[in-house]
Amino acid sequence: HMRPWLTHVLTELKVFVQYVRLLIMPIGLNIDPDIRASSAFDLSVIVSFVIILSLLMFAVFSRLRSRALSFSIFWLFINLAPFFAVRLEDYMAERWVYASSLGISLFLGELLIGLLFRYKKAVVLLIAFLSVSFGALTYMRNEVYRDPVALWADASRKSPEKLRPYINLCAYYGEKKEVDKAIEFCKTAIDRGSIEAETYINLATAYFYRNDLDNAEKVYALMRDSRRKIRINEEGIIIYYLNLGSIYKGKKDYNRAIDTYKKILKINPGSPSALGFIAECYYHLDMKDKAEEYAELAVKGIPQNGGDYIMLAKSALHLGESQKAADSLNKAVIADPLNVNVRHVVATIFLEGGNPEAAYKHFSVMAKLSPNLLSAYIGMGKAMLAQGDHAKARKHFEKALSLLPPDSPERGVIMKLF
Repeated sequence: HMRPWLTHVLTELKVFVQYVRLLIMPIGLNIDPDIRASSAFDLSVIVSFVIILSLLMFAVFSRLRSRALSFSIFWLFINLAPFFAVRLEDYMAERWVYASSLGISLFLGELLIGLLFRYKKAVVLLIAFLSVSFGALTYMRNEVYRDPVALWADASRKSPEKLRPYINLCAYYGEKKEVDKAIEFCKTAIDRGSIEAETYINLATAYFYRNDLDNAEKVYALMRDSRRKIRINEEGIIIYYLNLGSIYKGKKDYNRAIDTYKKILKINPGSPSALGFIAECYYHLDMKDKAEEYAELAVKGIPQNGGDYIMLAKSALHLGESQKAADSLNKAVIADPLNVNVRHVVATIFLEGGNPEAAYKHFSVMAKLSPNLLSAYIGMGKAMLAQGDHAKARKHFEKALSLLPPDSPERGVIMKLF
């Protein structure tokens, strides 16, 4: 649903001024700002219009005295004007103003140089102050950007009414296997009215990681039966059936899992993931001929993401094609290098396949990507154990124990590894 043109233009007037304010004084940065729409000429719109008109007049009248100052303002307008003519989903995003910052930088530089000859000491002190202040603000903001959880937690505090921060927090906590927090933020987004399929899929995935297959299945049933019109594209439908099939597979209801995976083949007949999962189910049902038939089809499929490459590798292993399996595992990581879930599956396959050195490499990358990821340290410990390095194995298991609460049942599992 496109917003009315009048509402769009009036709101973008306020956004324009907000961009200028952030370029001059970058305080209160927010990756997902919550902009209140204006459908009439309220006070904020009028003030914004006056500021914009004043900037334009200054640019026009200063073009003879200082072409650099005039150009810097026109540069700002040239870069931001297109947002008045295009109705994007968001009113504002800080990344859209990056190019415009060149104009403000030129404006500030020209202004300071002009004042330098008259007030040398004062201007030098001002330049030093601005350099230190902007440097400190940049460092502080980079600390937030280093971690997606910190970034979207910051957005949820600054835009508490927007759904996207909660949806993304659910996804990133899920990737880190911090399941309770993932469930909390997904439920918050759904309670606040989220109709994005991603929210429900992330919630079901979090339950799946907790091995709560019944609740995971209930979430997908809610998606199917919900009165809300949940927004889902073709890719989302494929993920829906893949995950639902994995729930049935986890419950050892292999025939139902096969039927679910086959629904993916109606959308994408050559999906290596769907074909590979079907092959796994037939192996569990002791139907070797059927399993090999689908494994061969999976190997011939065209992978589109890390998950497809993983299933291609598993299928190749079932068929005894170890070199193709190894190549596919490497391609899985190349396709999605920052995905700790892909890394975990790849590392586990290497570990179970008798290659602890390769497994350790991927588990260690997981630890770098997510320093508090429990499965990374358990995996590194197991890999060191398989190589006979008990001292390093113990070190990693101790780190894993430090991440668990005293009453966690997982502590017993790790203690057995000691």
